[in-house]
Amino acid sequence: MTRSFRLVPIALLVLLASCVPGVSVVQAPTVAVAPGGARLVRLEPPGVGSGSATIRVDLEIGNPNPVGLTLAGLDGELFLSGRSVATSRFPAGLVIPARGDAPLTLEVEVPLDGAVGVADAMARLVQGQGVPYRLELAFEVEAFGVAQSFPARPVASGEVRFPGELRAPTVRFDASASRVRVDGLTARIELGLRIDNAGPIGFVATGPDLELRLDGRSVGRASFPRTAVPAGSEVPASVSVEVGVAQIGAALLSRLQSDGAGLEIAVRGVTAFEVPGVTRVVAGLAGVGGPLR
Repeated sequence: MTRSFRLVPIALLVLLASCVPGVSVVQAPTVAVAPGGARLVRLEPPGVGSGSATIRVDLEIGNPNPVGLTLAGLDGELFLSGRSVATSRFPAGLVIPARGDAPLTLEVEVPLDGAVGVADAMARLVQGQGVPYRLELAFEVEAFGVAQSFPARPVASGEVRFPGELRAPTVRFDASASRVRVDGLTARIELGLRIDNAGPIGFVATGPDLELRLDGRSVGRASFPRTAVPAGSEVPASVSVEVGVAQIGAALLSRLQSDGAGLEIAVRGVTAFEVPGVTRVVAGLAGVGGPLR
């Protein structure tokens, strides 16, 4: 019985706050940065994915009140190096126990073609440097079905970091997409590739000057077009060239005309992986290839 009598005045105070403008009975939630801090978890350039960077911030939301609170609304603004780069409305529903706390992870989408300085900040992050940040939040909380709002204020600051490592995607041979066709005096050689990007950064891949080899012999130079390689994806690419049968030689031509199975096909050269305006990674292709089926 004693506990129920204590709850009555608390509920009345919350009700009073909803009825009398300017009266704030419920104290604003407190915010602390959790050990995970702020970090870049995804980066995809326009035309590849979302055209944005995802900044994840781990927080602990505290409730100094003697009653439990429900987070009914949360609006945020993220600043990088002192510049506003994104605003977000985050999902509601977090329950914060009385005089307790609850973990909250926020993800802010930062458009790469938005505020001045974003591309430079992303370049610094993927190179292993920290970028100063500030997060401002405006809260709306509910207690006993009564909502109360708190204006935006700075709640977290420090440095955003990129916990990963900048790596180029891997390129491997795709036998199922590789073939050689002989048509009269011309041979068309196609080498299939798979580009595997397991990392959190999306790239635009180009191979502007590649050497195609057949059974160890150079048969021409080729390229593959600009190819979008989103983060966490695997995409196909191909390199093809048309050559005169005289360039192939009689022995190779005879094997090709009899189906070409077992002939080694390979590509050599340099592939560039780029996040336009942010970073560029170059990877060598040292004889990527295999036997024709």
